[in-house]
Amino acid sequence: MDRSPCILYVSGSASNDGLSDHLRERLGGTTTGGDTEAATIHTVTTGSDAAERLQNDAFDAIVIEHDPPTMDGLAVQQSIRDEPGELPTVLVPKRGSEKLAVTAFRQGITDYVPRENGDRPFGDRLADRIGELVSNDRSTPFERLPVGAAIWDDQLTLRRTNSEGETLLGRDRRALRGESLSTFLLDTETGDNPEQQVEGGTQQVLPDRDAVSRADGDPLETVVPTRTADGRIRTYEWVHRGLLDAEGDLEAVISTFRDVTARTERERRVNELRDRLRKLSYTTTVTETVDVAVDAAADVMEASLSGIHLVDADGERLSLASGVEELTEVFETTPSYERDSAPGTRARFVWDVFESGSPARMDDVEHDERIREETPARSVLIHPLGEHGVFVISAREPNAFDDTDEALAGILSRTLTTAMNRVKREEQRRTRERRLSRLHEATRDLIESETEREVAAQTVTAAEEVLGFPITVVRLFDPDVGGLIPVAESDAVEDVLPKRGTFKPDDGSLNWRAYERGEVTIHDDIEETSALDTGTGLRSLLVLPLGSYGTMSIGELEPRAFEESDISLARILATTVETVLEAHERRAELLRQRDELEAQNDRLERFADVLSHDLRNPLNVARGRLQLAREGCTCGLADQFEAIDDAHDRMETLIERLLTVAREGETILDTDPIELREFVARCWRTVDAADAELEVQTDRTIHADRVRLGRLFENCFRNAIEHGVREDGTVRITVGDLPNDNGFYIEDDGPGIPADRREEAFEFGYTTTGGGTGFGLAIVGQIVAAHGWEVTLVEGTEGGARFEFRTDPGS
Repeated sequence: MDRSPCILYVSGSASNDGLSDHLRERLGGTTTGGDTEAATIHTVTTGSDAAERLQNDAFDAIVIEHDPPTMDGLAVQQSIRDEPGELPTVLVPKRGSEKLAVTAFRQGITDYVPRENGDRPFGDRLADRIGELVSNDRSTPFERLPVGAAIWDDQLTLRRTNSEGETLLGRDRRALRGESLSTFLLDTETGDNPEQQVEGGTQQVLPDRDAVSRADGDPLETVVPTRTADGRIRTYEWVHRGLLDAEGDLEAVISTFRDVTARTERERRVNELRDRLRKLSYTTTVTETVDVAVDAAADVMEASLSGIHLVDADGERLSLASGVEELTEVFETTPSYERDSAPGTRARFVWDVFESGSPARMDDVEHDERIREETPARSVLIHPLGEHGVFVISAREPNAFDDTDEALAGILSRTLTTAMNRVKREEQRRTRERRLSRLHEATRDLIESETEREVAAQTVTAAEEVLGFPITVVRLFDPDVGGLIPVAESDAVEDVLPKRGTFKPDDGSLNWRAYERGEVTIHDDIEETSALDTGTGLRSLLVLPLGSYGTMSIGELEPRAFEESDISLARILATTVETVLEAHERRAELLRQRDELEAQNDRLERFADVLSHDLRNPLNVARGRLQLAREGCTCGLADQFEAIDDAHDRMETLIERLLTVAREGETILDTDPIELREFVARCWRTVDAADAELEVQTDRTIHADRVRLGRLFENCFRNAIEHGVREDGTVRITVGDLPNDNGFYIEDDGPGIPADRREEAFEFGYTTTGGGTGFGLAIVGQIVAAHGWEVTLVEGTEGGARFEFRTDPGS
């Protein structure tokens, strides 16, 4: 204790049993000259005397004895509590109790020292406590609180505050005593402190009236502008708790409060920034996105030199994409940062942040060794933006950014990176959709191409104009030379690659390797391979096989140039080209077959003419001569004449069958839906079937040439009747459905056809009897082929012959 204190002692007796003398000695201090000085003790015996002394003299502490009814210390304290100033007050009861302590503290007593408690002498204990209070040791729990604390009466008038409360409210606690809570709290909207707020505040801190049994009510927490006694306006967080008396009425209010101005300002700026950044959810271009971010940084962070720098396509430069107008005024040239800049330069520092992905902060560039060149910016925050670039936030003043600014920069940069990722994905999707749409349009040109060379040329055009691949070559396999020959290439190929001839299996070309394996191959950098085109300037290579027809190779002058979308679209183009080439091959085969069929039909037509005229005419003459011979001859040659007539009939039958064979080879152009049950019955009636029985087990309808289908059934029926009769001379023929609705069958229960002869059954001239022509089943085979069906000869369910006709062979 530097100086001796002055103590006001309120005692039941003027002598207070010599305690004053003891306190003078124990509480003595040292004068400025170094001499020992006793403490000053003024003793009074009533509350009124104490109030009078407090009005006229300055004291450091008050000691009040409490020994009812002789001396009611609490009543004395009540009588002097409204006097100016607030002094540490010690209550000295004869005996201590927890209830008394609680009452004393609620009433504003600083501490109390019971006479009869403790192992040490009372005088020593009291002197030590007074000394601690006077020296402002903050020994009481109330004083030790790390936040401001205040006790208000039921009218919200300040009765007591702690040291932190003094600091926060801006005035000595003695001067603060008696101030109303309304003096400090301001309306959040108007900034005023109207009286109705006081009334509202009083009601707000009241606890639930039903919770009378509780010692404390529910706390009221508020964050409001607060005007301090010295005129400052800060934002404080208040927690008020009402204290009730025994009847449940409000007796006092205890408040704790702390300065949250920095926090609320930070929250305000964060919320403002987030409100501004909501626009980033709706931007559609990179330019729009970075402009929103720069404006937000300039307004919310007051960053006068903000700029966003994005990495160029070549990956060697960070160029300004958006910046505040002041940038062009402060910097001589628009800031741009080269990758290979020297250490100590702004550019190198910015690239270090971009490549490391870690933000950096400089409070004063002039005193930071990381940048050793002159720059208008003194304070710098740099945040990476993923793969896109960096956000450089700077100001011309040193120490312009605090931790809040750094946190805001982090929020801004992360949100911006997410938005740019979204914009990039959407731009890639739109680009892909446009390219895919144009690729579909180009497919029509491919389909309309008439030759393989036209297909190759259209492929190069589509790759160049639609997909944006300027270096494209299409090679087709030439079986005559056994290799891939270039058929079409883009104009840029001649400027980049030397002339290449045929790629063969033994030349080690990447094209042949992809063609042989039938796999798409991607070379991020052919300089790292043994390719033929190393050293030409070509770096990236994509080779896509076109099935068995050839390859499409796409090149770029930059390594790792192909993105997934490029490869995907190139695959679609290659698949389309392969399909078109396959269609060309099928069309060529169909044209060849058509030409062959037309030639065959011509031959058959000429053959039919020969049968119809050159053979029938002599046969008719022979029949006429035979008739004349019969009429004019009585020589007994009737049997010979009959044999000759049978031979003529046989020849007529052969001619008819040959004509049928010739005409059945023609292509079927028109078909009709035919209900088999009725149609089969009608065909059966045209056959001489005296000893044969027909069973129809089908109700299906098929599409066929009505005339030729009738001939098919009639020939099969006659074949069964002529060759499939049982020993008793009868035969049963069945027509039914094949499984899976894939055709129908005709079978008989006769002896059947041996398995080793079944393949011959449909050949011309095949017969198992001397009287057969060998054309019946051959005609059936031709009718089946003309319809595009398949026929199989197998053993029937009862051992006979079974003909299975599949009308949809591919199913």
